[in-house]
Amino acid sequence: MSHKSDGKWSNRDSDLDELEDSYYDDLKKGNVKLKISESRYRCPYCPGREDDYTWRELRDHGSRRGCWKSSTIREKAKHLALQRFIDRYLSMKRDHESTHQTKPKVPSADDHHSASASLKRSSSSISSIGDAIPLPELKVPKTEHPDHKVTPLAQPKLPKEDSDQLFVYPWIGIVANIKTEFQEGRCVAASGKRLKDQLAEQGFGPQRVQPVWTYRGHSGFALVEFKKDWDGFKCAMDFEKSFEVKSLGKKDFFSYKLRGEELYGWVARHDDYQENSKIGVLLNKMGDVKTVSDLEKEDQNKTSKLLLNLRGTLDTREQQLEDIKTKFERTNIYMKEAMQQTDDLMKKYYEEIRKTQQRARDYSEKVYLDHQKAVSDLEAQRIFLLQREEQIMQDRALYESERRKLEQEKKWNESATLEQKKADENMLQLDEDHKKEKEKLHKKIIELEKQLDSKHALELEIEQLQGSLDVMKHMKDDDAKREETMKQIEEELKDKKEDLDNMDALYQSLIVQERKSNDELQDGRKELVKVFSAAGCKTQLGVKMMGQLNKGPFRCVVKRKYLNAGADDVKKKVDALWGEWKGYLGDPQWHPFKMIQVPGGHKEIINEEDEKLKNLKNELGDEIWEAVITALTEMNEYNASGRYPVGELWNMRENRKASLKEGVVPIVNQWRKLKGKKPVG
Repeated sequence: MSHKSDGKWSNRDSDLDELEDSYYDDLKKGNVKLKISESRYRCPYCPGREDDYTWRELRDHGSRRGCWKSSTIREKAKHLALQRFIDRYLSMKRDHESTHQTKPKVPSADDHHSASASLKRSSSSISSIGDAIPLPELKVPKTEHPDHKVTPLAQPKLPKEDSDQLFVYPWIGIVANIKTEFQEGRCVAASGKRLKDQLAEQGFGPQRVQPVWTYRGHSGFALVEFKKDWDGFKCAMDFEKSFEVKSLGKKDFFSYKLRGEELYGWVARHDDYQENSKIGVLLNKMGDVKTVSDLEKEDQNKTSKLLLNLRGTLDTREQQLEDIKTKFERTNIYMKEAMQQTDDLMKKYYEEIRKTQQRARDYSEKVYLDHQKAVSDLEAQRIFLLQREEQIMQDRALYESERRKLEQEKKWNESATLEQKKADENMLQLDEDHKKEKEKLHKKIIELEKQLDSKHALELEIEQLQGSLDVMKHMKDDDAKREETMKQIEEELKDKKEDLDNMDALYQSLIVQERKSNDELQDGRKELVKVFSAAGCKTQLGVKMMGQLNKGPFRCVVKRKYLNAGADDVKKKVDALWGEWKGYLGDPQWHPFKMIQVPGGHKEIINEEDEKLKNLKNELGDEIWEAVITALTEMNEYNASGRYPVGELWNMRENRKASLKEGVVPIVNQWRKLKGKKPVG
């Protein structure tokens, strides 16, 4: 696009401005209704939509619709006028009605309709050349009325006298009459952060709060720094007004002698800057003094330079676009000719390719037929060789299998012969030892019984002699004769006691020998348990683990309780429940037993009032309860201290503890059977 279109854009912008001014006058006169309730509004230029907005949302709606490329010029003019009216009148009215706790919204650049039009023209030009250059969002000032001066973007409207005042820039506010306390020889006060938070809550947006300190400590003053832009200036002015409406401004501060505890505040100006005090020194370090008009002109100069640069860039880009279009047209003609030549060459190429492929297909077909014949011959020969190989491998495998069987049988026979020989020797020795021990034990029992009878008779004689001696002591016969008789009885009693002591010593030695023999028998019983455990329960005798919890009742109860569960789920639940109670049985801290009085002493029985056992019976029934009681009883009898199952030689057919003879007889009979001798009865 060239400069020829400048006239067209100028006419279009002029029409847009005239329409916008016309609709803006209608809104000011009240000819168009916006408000539908106390806080809700509706766009009068979108009759098809029933949406209602707050005044801020309505302003954003007007700004968006005023920038749409698809909108007509009248729609844009209406919505730009709506945005302008809200910024000028509605927002000012809402700000006046609101309290100082709410921060007023800073007017945006869209308040200036001519700046929006210029921005749209620039955006349209850039879009027309394919977004050749990226541009920032422009904020262009506009004079709403010939009597008004050009104001910077987002700058609050000020009276002329305020515009010519010298403010400290960057904008700085002064807070006075801060409450201080005298501590340790100097004045102290609350931190600047607390004051900053209070001002931020009121919507003033302070950047930093710097307390003013002197050699005496806190001076009671603080400097509040605001942003350097027009938003910061508006916040600073709102900050000053919030104090002035409460009669807490600068004039009030210097006119009152009794200021109380209220804070005073104002915006730093030229007189504060020139003040010969700590505040003046800090203000000189922090900034400079400028008027709003000066800052306004600086912004205008920056904006003008930016617009000039943008227009120059646009012109350059448009010229480049024209050059690119010319080159594109030339290149397009050249490409069409080249494409035509390429199509002709491709036709010839594809024809040659087709002929070459046909010849290759004919040759491939001939080669394929010859190859298939050769493959058939080789396949027949391969099958024959594979069959021969398979037959040879089968014969070899059969031979190897037979050879391994013979070698294994030979090893088994040798091993069995050695084991049999050892078993024969062990059984003979065990049989002889058992007979000798049995005879010795029988003799010891008979001897013990005789000794016990002798001991009882001797004790009886000692008691008789002691009774006679006691009688003689109380008789009143001749003293000489009585004393002689008593001496004879005492000597005889002494001899009897010596015999009794000797008999006790002999009895104790016999008891020790009997215990030793009993231990040896118990060792033999343990060896039998090991033998039967290794052999398995193939006869009526076997090994039963005393104190082991039976898993069968758990499986039955879980299956009845979970009828619809799968086999894996049932198994998991059974294992979990069985494992839990197996852990309880092995816990030495759990002792569900109690002692009762029985004839001849005390007896330990299951305490059925135990809490775990009661809960088990109530929740899972009698089957599992009886299995747990049985395991507890067996474990308490066989291994109460270790609390783990132990093996016991058991008569499986009669369900009782097997005797030592019952365990030895099958082994001896097996040995005799191998030797060809008659079994023992």
